Amino acid sequence: MCNKFSSVLLLFIVSVVCVQSSFDKLEGEPCETEGIAGKCAHIYKCLSAFLDVKKRKHPTICSFQGREPIVCCTDCELVSDAREAIIGKDGTVFYKSSQKAENKCIDLLALLPETCETGGMSVAWKRDDQPCKKFIRKGYVGKKKKGFSTVVVGGTDAKRYNFTHMALLGYGEDRASAQWHCGGSLISEKFILTAGHCISDPKRGPVRFVVLGILKRSDPEDLWQVYNVKRIVPHPEYRPPSKYHDIALLETDKLVTYNKAVFPACLDVQGKFFKDKDDEIIKFKDDDEDDDDDNEEINEDQLKEFQKLFTLLDEPVEDQRQAVATGWGKLGRDRELSDTLQEVYLNRFSERKCLVHFQPNRNLKHGYNATTQMCYGDEKETKDTCEGDSGGPLQVRSQVAHCLHTVIGVTSFGKACGYLGEAGMYSRVYHYVSWIESVVWPGED
Repeated sequence: MCNKFSSVLLLFIVSVVCVQSSFDKLEGEPCETEGIAGKCAHIYKCLSAFLDVKKRKHPTICSFQGREPIVCCTDCELVSDAREAIIGKDGTVFYKSSQKAENKCIDLLALLPETCETGGMSVAWKRDDQPCKKFIRKGYVGKKKKGFSTVVVGGTDAKRYNFTHMALLGYGEDRASAQWHCGGSLISEKFILTAGHCISDPKRGPVRFVVLGILKRSDPEDLWQVYNVKRIVPHPEYRPPSKYHDIALLETDKLVTYNKAVFPACLDVQGKFFKDKDDEIIKFKDDDEDDDDDNEEINEDQLKEFQKLFTLLDEPVEDQRQAVATGWGKLGRDRELSDTLQEVYLNRFSERKCLVHFQPNRNLKHGYNATTQMCYGDEKETKDTCEGDSGGPLQVRSQVAHCLHTVIGVTSFGKACGYLGEAGMYSRVYHYVSWIESVVWPGED
């Protein structure tokens, strides 16, 4: 990528030298371009100029550092290295981070159709006393879906191609006689994210098959993209029948082919701060953090500072107060498995209510654990995941692109489905990202 751009940069230099003859300003000196005051900066530190060169536009040159130009930069802030920027097909800009899962999600941008609106940074003029170009996260304008006739219980038929990461898991000696029960999420070319209790069936043994690309169980054979399970990786702390750490990864025997019907989801790498009217502000902590701080709360001033930080960064945060669960599970208590993939919009229950719904019992020794679990449902309507939905995703629209989803939870368990006001339990993906990265993308920077 860098070599390719260097060639483009060299051609740019040759062409611009022909029209500009004076290159006597040093890096850091004031300059002017198109009537706007700027400051001379290396091309790789000036993001707008870097993008201009990619578009075959010629920034004003101040001087040269070897063969690389020092340009008149009108950006409000310089960057460390513009070559690390990822440009979406709609021209928005993303920067990779130290988080593997986030970078893998950004890499998907190159494979998305041009009609998919992305949520990267775009340039805007900041017009104060000194006008300059500021890169802001624009997000995307998504239409919030309302008015669903809501049974996964309380769900509705999903539309084809809306959840291209959905996987259906098969159990049995061969594909022809396999039973298809749990769900899962495609998160890379070789791995499916699912629940720990989905790695085997009491009667048919370990999971053997993964099918992708279907909307209905009754879809014709040519739509079924079936892969064999090569490796099963439960979380190292999963100890059935305990409900904690109910999460696992399945490796396919060959690379998954991406297409219109099959495309991976992103993982929740942000973590969230929440406050409900009847709940304390809770900061979710990892198990390896100091026990002395386990009950630490964030006061109102700290929350304001947190919100101010995100305002300054112009960084939209995915709203997880409502999320979508998907699966081919039962349509209700004592009802049949769904033929068509179901989607149901669920609301996040407050931490206090989760503690009430999921108190300590034989398989949940310490009750609800806000660090590793989350609970969603609906207090006013009968909406829930049901038997057969296990392992499937709880998801929100990704902030990277509107046609991608971010998996925030893995369907784990619940009480009897189909009862008003009940909540389902989900493994909190954010807590497990480091483990997932170590398995799915080992050794990658």
